[in-house]
Amino acid sequence: MRTIDATQRAATNVSGPATDPMERIVEGIHDMIAGFRCAGTGRLVKAGVSMTHMHVMWLLQHHGDLSMSRLAELLDVSFSNATGIVDRMEERGLVERVRVPDSARLGGEGEGFKVAMSALDNGRISLAAGCVGIGQGCLDASVAYAQERTQFGKPIAGFQLVQELLAEIAVETDAARLLTWRAASLADRGERHTLESSVAKLYASEASVRAANAAVQVHGGYGYVDEYPVGKYLRDARVTTLYEGTSQVQKLIVGRAVTGESAFV
Repeated sequence: MRTIDATQRAATNVSGPATDPMERIVEGIHDMIAGFRCAGTGRLVKAGVSMTHMHVMWLLQHHGDLSMSRLAELLDVSFSNATGIVDRMEERGLVERVRVPDSARLGGEGEGFKVAMSALDNGRISLAAGCVGIGQGCLDASVAYAQERTQFGKPIAGFQLVQELLAEIAVETDAARLLTWRAASLADRGERHTLESSVAKLYASEASVRAANAAVQVHGGYGYVDEYPVGKYLRDARVTTLYEGTSQVQKLIVGRAVTGESAFV
């Protein structure tokens, strides 16, 4: 897949008259729009983005007659349903020579990577918050189990090593919550929070894995069966160290901030 170049003016990127029926329709529509055309082939990626104000225009490779109504029929969507269109195009995976009006551009020309990376700052806050939820779920489930499970004539919640596991879950979950709140507060105020988001994501994701692992330990063999939720929490927690930037990437971001030296290759 070639990189999409969204900085080419539409007028400079048209090599000649359209020959495909669908392309002629799209060319006719866009003759009225002064904007940008994306060259190459790209993929649509949805990540919880609201589609309410998004207008999607595309060109399908098709040999033969293809009217707009026929295209709607093939995609099984109405043209007023932007979310449906994106879902169906996501299934097909391809978007070619998409034109975007200048008014819909985010940031300045050549700043696409910067805009895309800024979205990760907010995404990492959301992920950190989810990890806090996993940690809290692990604590709640483990405390409830430890209070009801008896051994040697008393609840296992009264054993020192069990309390150590519960205390570690509680402390790390609270620390992750505060780091997440700090990053979210900066975001709410419109201040830069790249470092704080990475710190929150790194700590919260790793803490959720430790919390889930400890929760399984508290539950013993029951931690592996579906009767209790902690086995699922462990699976859910593990993947959080991978997406929105792995833990290793977060450490590089933090390292760059504290040293002033970038270790990214």
